[in-house]
Amino acid sequence: MLIMTTEFLMRTSRTVLKLPFVLLFVVVFAAACSASPSEGAVQTAIAQTELARPVVVESPTPQPSHTPAPTNTPTPTATATATPTASPTATRVPLMASDLQEMMLKLEDLPAGWVERPASPEDDPEEATATFLCKQYERRAILKASADFSQGQLGPFLTHSVVVYPPGTGADQFKIFLAAVEECAEFTSTENGQTSTWTVTKMSFPRQGEESFAIRVTSQFVLGFIEIDSIQFRVEDVLVSLQHMAFGLDGVDTAQTEAFAHEAEKKLNAILHNR
Repeated sequence: MLIMTTEFLMRTSRTVLKLPFVLLFVVVFAAACSASPSEGAVQTAIAQTELARPVVVESPTPQPSHTPAPTNTPTPTATATATPTASPTATRVPLMASDLQEMMLKLEDLPAGWVERPASPEDDPEEATATFLCKQYERRAILKASADFSQGQLGPFLTHSVVVYPPGTGADQFKIFLAAVEECAEFTSTENGQTSTWTVTKMSFPRQGEESFAIRVTSQFVLGFIEIDSIQFRVEDVLVSLQHMAFGLDGVDTAQTEAFAHEAEKKLNAILHNR
């Protein structure tokens, strides 16, 4: 194998990193779906769930009849009946930006040796469409948050994103991403004049949230290959994305990916269930 100088390795790694992180934020819902200024007025609404509790109401006890009853016959006693009626409905409290920050993975949630990276630049939010893998779709997100981590200059890398969609649209948006997996088994991307070919394969993974899918995205390059475990899951109108990436000669530790996804789901549920 060709022995490369440290300077060349670092320069090449910086160039290569631009490509996977472009893919990450193509794949990551947060960057691809950021709200435009006009959408900001929607605030942070999320699906409202009505919760009705039946209220037991006793009916009045009938008054005794004026007709004298035999002295040896007991007077019938009226039985109270329960009539369920709907109480005023309770609604979910809309998610706020601070809630999403609480959902994000933190350094203390990761194994020793990981560090937090500055947020990667996102796509232009003024654009009406974004891309997931090879599929374009309309931007509809109303709230998002993301965090980037690495375990050294050469990785592995982790990106965690949480995105909120308008009430009642989360499931449809998830279908768009799921359809892209079927349509984009192989596709190309170009960055700074460099074109890369990406291969997408489904992978087995424990179910997360209400629905989920997991894919492995790979590409060859001068130092070996890029491998990304991409996990996507949905709860209500909240979509969560995790990208666990390695490049070089070592693949992604999928057992660690599973641990990351489990922790991300736990943090999400802790906020949603306490609203």
